[in-house]
Amino acid sequence: MTPEVLRFADDGRIPNNPRLPALLYRAALPPGDPATAEALFARNGWPPAWRNGIHPFHHYHPNAHEALAIARGQVSVQLGGAAGPTLSLAAGDVVVLPAGVGHRNLGASADLLVVGAYPPARCRSSSPAARSSTPRPSRPSTWSRTPSPTRSPAAPGLPNRPLRGRLLGVTRGRPMAEPTDIFEILHGTRAMRRLKPDPVPDELIARILRAGASAANGGNTQKWRFLVVKDMAIKQAVQRWYRRAFDEVVGPRYAASAPPPGSTAERYHRQHGAVEYLTEHFHEAPVWIVACLEEAKPSRWSGASVYPAVQNMLLAARALGLGATLTTRHLLFEAESEAALGLPPGVHSYAILPIGWPMGKFGPVGRGPLRDITYLDRWGENWDALEG
Repeated sequence: MTPEVLRFADDGRIPNNPRLPALLYRAALPPGDPATAEALFARNGWPPAWRNGIHPFHHYHPNAHEALAIARGQVSVQLGGAAGPTLSLAAGDVVVLPAGVGHRNLGASADLLVVGAYPPARCRSSSPAARSSTPRPSRPSTWSRTPSPTRSPAAPGLPNRPLRGRLLGVTRGRPMAEPTDIFEILHGTRAMRRLKPDPVPDELIARILRAGASAANGGNTQKWRFLVVKDMAIKQAVQRWYRRAFDEVVGPRYAASAPPPGSTAERYHRQHGAVEYLTEHFHEAPVWIVACLEEAKPSRWSGASVYPAVQNMLLAARALGLGATLTTRHLLFEAESEAALGLPPGVHSYAILPIGWPMGKFGPVGRGPLRDITYLDRWGENWDALEG
């Protein structure tokens, strides 16, 4: 199993580790059994130390490497400090953090259970975790000089090798944390319609909203308005119209339509199933963001001042490991749905984004060839640059 490799620089508050990167092992363990994680750690010479969660503030261990196994649930963890990437970790994932590497829980499912382990005593001290606000030691070399353990804590099915060798031996591999590259996020933000009802921390929703409010809009007038809906009664009232729109329009359209470009009959059938699932469980998504415009007379170009914000929020949700989808189906019964939402006169909804922890896995979007939808200079003229 080749781990994903993550390196972090000193950000002035979190020292991180100039010598050793963090390692991320995806699906290293069967989910749901903390005893299996403890046995793996012990077998590789990292005595398991605790079962708990992860602190909700930036912190690091000055003189200890640490291994974290997600035994149950899901969690979004930011590594490396306030500017570091966010990893979406699920049950079975293991992350190995060298001394000095900052980490913080940004939000987790209610059933989160983490198993923590440390290497033998010669590779750690009894120093507690330090907050990013704690004054740093006067000798910052302590974390960089912490000895490398002789074994990796999470290498199931592989021979034990010195951890330093494993860390340095995979640096040619492509780092693949929860994506931070914009193109990776763009091509991996597909509709996630099957969502868990577990609560989503307000802090994550606020980050998504800030991303939305950073989007392009006409004249920078910022006429967008965002209604965050958690109230079950409101969601159920809208869901009644949402289901009726499926029964009368969307469901029959799916049944009568051929698969779209880039899809297959099997994939389209699965998509139809996911759409039907969202229809029945729309109100169970823990958070909705209703994207609106405050505009007396909407025009053809009005959407240009709200849909960029919607896309930004979808991308932000993906970067945080949250599932979301863009749906406008409620607009088939616009007046009834907006009355259920309690929108005042002059405010119009353009989309609802149900947001939650995904039940399934993220994957690439399915689209047809670019050359079929792009022309050069004149309509219908192919662009040779897109061939091949």
